[in-house]
Amino acid sequence: MAMFLDLPKVPLPGPRTPPIIGAKLAVLRFLSDPVAGMLALHAEYGDLVALSRDDPGWLCAFGPALNRAVLTKPDLFPNFIESPIRTPAGSPAASLDINILAQNGAAHRQTRRMFMPAFTKQRLRSYAEQMVAISRRRVSAWPRVGALRAHEELTELSLEIAMRCLFGLSLDEARELSRDTVRFMELVLSPLAAVLPVAIPGTPYHEYLSVCDRVDAGLRALIERRRREGLGDDVLSTLIGARDDDGRPLPDAELVGQATTLINASHETTAMTLVWACLMLARNPELQRELGEELDAAIGDRPATLDDLERMPLLGWIVDETLRLFPPTPNLFFRRSSAPATLAGHELPAGVTLILSPLVTHRNPTLFPEPRRFLPYRWRDLELGPYDYIPFGAGVRRCLGAGFAAQATRLILASVFQQRRVSVPAPLQVDYRATGVVVGLERDIELELSTPAEGVRPPAKISGNIERLVDLD
Repeated sequence: MAMFLDLPKVPLPGPRTPPIIGAKLAVLRFLSDPVAGMLALHAEYGDLVALSRDDPGWLCAFGPALNRAVLTKPDLFPNFIESPIRTPAGSPAASLDINILAQNGAAHRQTRRMFMPAFTKQRLRSYAEQMVAISRRRVSAWPRVGALRAHEELTELSLEIAMRCLFGLSLDEARELSRDTVRFMELVLSPLAAVLPVAIPGTPYHEYLSVCDRVDAGLRALIERRRREGLGDDVLSTLIGARDDDGRPLPDAELVGQATTLINASHETTAMTLVWACLMLARNPELQRELGEELDAAIGDRPATLDDLERMPLLGWIVDETLRLFPPTPNLFFRRSSAPATLAGHELPAGVTLILSPLVTHRNPTLFPEPRRFLPYRWRDLELGPYDYIPFGAGVRRCLGAGFAAQATRLILASVFQQRRVSVPAPLQVDYRATGVVVGLERDIELELSTPAEGVRPPAKISGNIERLVDLD
């Protein structure tokens, strides 16, 4: 089933806008809750859906078949990332827009080649030791029994790992920079900053420019420090030392843009995957007990290694199932057709913008029976194609850091559940919200910690809009 052009009006939050300016604003409103928006559109209209009758150039394409049709043709459907905020030419804000996500064709392929040495198996192995050391130290400092502010603590843990491995920085050195890059992403998606680009103190646009100035200055200082003190084994050092096909290094403006993308693509997505995994385990004491038994048999009390992950399948299935139900980004970055194309039997003009959704793809009941239930053991015998399960995208633009993120999540969870158990001892409301391109939390959640010997308390009721994503009964 496909809907296009003659589709009935799709309700969007907020007032309807004239078609000339309505396209961009409609998408911004839609993305203010991409979870509810994606699921509702697919449920009501099928696999190919126009966002608005007045703007048939913005389409959602759902499911493995359309994922394949779009992602296997990067020249016909290149990435389309255009900042909705006006950026002065040559400004720090313009530098932050230079990144691998916005590049296509030869430029993207070349940047990807320059990144790849930082994510080889050998480099991932060296990162693993740092990931485990940081995780064990931080989890050991948690109370043996008591409340855990899950998002706060897991974000701090993920941030320290990301900054150490990606930038060679301690958490104290990185805190201000990471806070500014997160705020940068929030402001990029601020409708008020987009429609009122006036640099008057107190306006979102003025704050946006100020944040860009700070991020640019901080990263340029770090780049100069790396050159002065010598390159290390972190990802930024790899990029500084990389050369293109003509032997030229990346210019500083591009280093700044690529580094900003690294920060925003690393710790928050990992932290939220960990939060969702811990919440799902807290409501399933038996599954948590089985994970503990697997960890005891595979590693006991010693630090986990990369080689150990092969002997802990349940740990991997828990992460895979978490990423299925709660993909780090509910939709992939836009694709915009570079020429007329045919999709699902419809002739599309050049310039059509497509949104693909891991969130919807992962709820295909044919591929994933009982798709709204958290069932890690489904992965024991599951056979999927490359476009059936896409938490990190697919094809030639699959996230370069996918291996890094998957490894970090597994090693962190192993370190957590070696030392602690988590429970939901009292009724808990869990509400998600879209924060930039990531689905985060409306407010932090508290889980109850205990030791493995004390076990897990029976879970209390969990409510909130999380019930749009997963069956909790």
